Amino acid sequence: MDEQYDMQLNIVSSGKLKTKYKQKFHSKRQRVKAKIAGKVHKPVIKTASSSTSNNEKTPKTSDVNNDNISKEQTKSVIAIKPKLSQSPLAQQHTKKHKLVADHESTPKDDLPPPPPSKVPRTGPFISSLFKSNPEIPKMDCSIVEPIKEEIFTSKKFSDLPLNPNMITNLEGKMNMNNMTTVQQLAIPQILQGKDALVKSQTGSGKTLAYAVPIVQKLSGITPKIDRSHGPYAIVVVPTRELATQSYQVFMKICKPFVYIVPGCLMGGEKRKAEKARIRKGINILVGTPGRLVDHLKNTHGLVLQHVQYLVLDEADRLLDMGYEKDVAEIINCLEHNASKQTRQTILLSATLTEGVERLAGITMYNPARVSVANEESESRIPVIKEIKEQSEKHSSQSVNKEEHFAVPQALKQHFVITPCKLRLVTLVAFLLTKCRFSKKKNKIIVFLSTQDSVEFHHKLLNNIFCAKKKNTKVLKEKSESLESGSESEEEEYHVTELSFDLFKLHGDMLQKERTQVFEKFRSMDCGVLLCTDVAARGLDLPQVSWIIQYTTPGQTSDYIHRVGRTARVGAQGQSLLFLMPTECDYVQLLNDKQISLQEMPMINILKNLMSVVKYLKLPEDAKRQRPRTWEEAATAVHMLFETHVAKHPFMSELARQAYQSFVRAYATYPSHMKNIFSIKKIHLGHLAKSFALQDAPGKIGVVQSKKFQAEKAQEKKDFPKKKFRSNVSEFSSGFGSHLGVTPRHRNLQKKIVQNQHMKERKKARKLANKTAKNNK
Repeated sequence: MDEQYDMQLNIVSSGKLKTKYKQKFHSKRQRVKAKIAGKVHKPVIKTASSSTSNNEKTPKTSDVNNDNISKEQTKSVIAIKPKLSQSPLAQQHTKKHKLVADHESTPKDDLPPPPPSKVPRTGPFISSLFKSNPEIPKMDCSIVEPIKEEIFTSKKFSDLPLNPNMITNLEGKMNMNNMTTVQQLAIPQILQGKDALVKSQTGSGKTLAYAVPIVQKLSGITPKIDRSHGPYAIVVVPTRELATQSYQVFMKICKPFVYIVPGCLMGGEKRKAEKARIRKGINILVGTPGRLVDHLKNTHGLVLQHVQYLVLDEADRLLDMGYEKDVAEIINCLEHNASKQTRQTILLSATLTEGVERLAGITMYNPARVSVANEESESRIPVIKEIKEQSEKHSSQSVNKEEHFAVPQALKQHFVITPCKLRLVTLVAFLLTKCRFSKKKNKIIVFLSTQDSVEFHHKLLNNIFCAKKKNTKVLKEKSESLESGSESEEEEYHVTELSFDLFKLHGDMLQKERTQVFEKFRSMDCGVLLCTDVAARGLDLPQVSWIIQYTTPGQTSDYIHRVGRTARVGAQGQSLLFLMPTECDYVQLLNDKQISLQEMPMINILKNLMSVVKYLKLPEDAKRQRPRTWEEAATAVHMLFETHVAKHPFMSELARQAYQSFVRAYATYPSHMKNIFSIKKIHLGHLAKSFALQDAPGKIGVVQSKKFQAEKAQEKKDFPKKKFRSNVSEFSSGFGSHLGVTPRHRNLQKKIVQNQHMKERKKARKLANKTAKNNK
């Protein structure tokens, strides 16, 4: 028997059998040995308290009595038991029995608490800001000599052959004495009637470079032009804000010439009002491409017989935004009324790409190239035939020329490397230090990648810092619409000492809101504008001191246009680029384009939070002392954001949408930049932390997918499919119901009848419920 059980125990110890059979073999062997010795085997407990509490019988022996047991005899009796099982498995089994017996003997109140690692977690997991972050690499900031462009020249507008009324208007009312380099080179070329390709840095006065010669030539036409003649010049711009800005510039220049009427057409406005303006007459038409094409097709009062000038401002952006078809339609409409030789075309941008060169070959006739950096104003682009024959050579030369970009000399560029978790806190710390704790008034523009992220960050900062009144009622109403249960108590996180003016701007806003925000922010001395790339092109916002690129733009041309909102026309300006540790190679890419940046340490920004925490109203549940270090201050501010987002369902839904839109936008970088901007390199949990979310990324996706399915189901109910038309042959008599009717059509008819019956039943139930309530 012993040999058989020894073999079985060896099999168990080798791991071939499962662990639940170990105790079975173990206890069986002990019982067999106890029977041979004439004793019943039961686990013995050494402690005295457990022996008294549990009424366990001691083994019967001939020499020991149950009433009078001495200490030496009990020791000898207890010492017998380990000898019965000498294997290590048997010893472990007896130890487990002793622990269980001790646990059952002690009362529940005296039990020690379980270790913290084994406590079951309830609620979301809150991770630390400063744990498991990637190391911030040390960057060698190489100083690169940028391309220099002289902005102002010694020449004045009076040196040009212009109308004296226009010179007095420019110098007296608009305070423009000296011309910029672009204006000095471009205005004479346009006055001579040549097509022009104008390239210059941002904020160098390109709008006046084409507006002044156009108004000058229109004012010299005899007999005088009348508004009933229709447009003489069409200006196409990519965004609505740029359309309003260029329209205002034309209004100022045309003040001495009342008979020249400028007008503006753009999306978001009422078409009926725009049609009425077109019928009255517009001589200089400024608009966005989509709305212009709409009026060219549908408005019969828009006559293009007298069009002499076509201006494509920010031409590369027009092609990038998918307006290439609209621009082609505008050009085709113009060619039906006037040829290329009678029409003058002008293309302008700070970055002229290969697509713009191709467009110039199609729309222009022997154009002149105006480039300030290379001083090639007199050089000529080959004729259209030569461009078509030698397109490959010319495109390669143009790409080599446009590799380097010019940046304003008064612009100081910085970058900061932050892990994903600390992005939101670093942004808030920088904004508060520049807007509230700085002696100088600062006007800041923050560029974000998507509309959802603009909405989330604007709502979060507005509710905690910038709201002038208590906004919890609005949040409560919106949360009640999302969930049936509402919060009983309202909390106010707003801090009046840290408030500043905050604005938002993106393409999904109403046109009235966009124009109001644009005008308000333009007139203010201090404030913050959160926006997408809508505000990256051509906008002249005065006194902007800082440009923050919270998300990297990707293309170098987009970086230059974003940065160009500051340091305009010789003024001072600074920029800050946020980078993650996986995106550090982007700095080297900018250095290759002759753009130099200086590193700003993240710790220097976060240390300013010590002065911010003094004014914060932390939650009452947090039984902690005031933060004493900058790490504690950063965690306190971030916990304030997380609690605010978690308590309001509307804010949590905004955060989820912003997180998902950021991930989708991050996956759309060009293929040649995937080695720098790869979504696989980003920790999605840390990224969710930067949107003040406490949920795991998987849960965020599940919630959104359920919501998406619910929205799709609701759309199917609200907008059912159209009825299927029966394909009846034209030769059939039409008397047979089965002729030309498909099975799908029959099923649709059945569904329609079933839906009608269901609606009737629902109405009957509602009427029955109402009558029952009234009777009660």
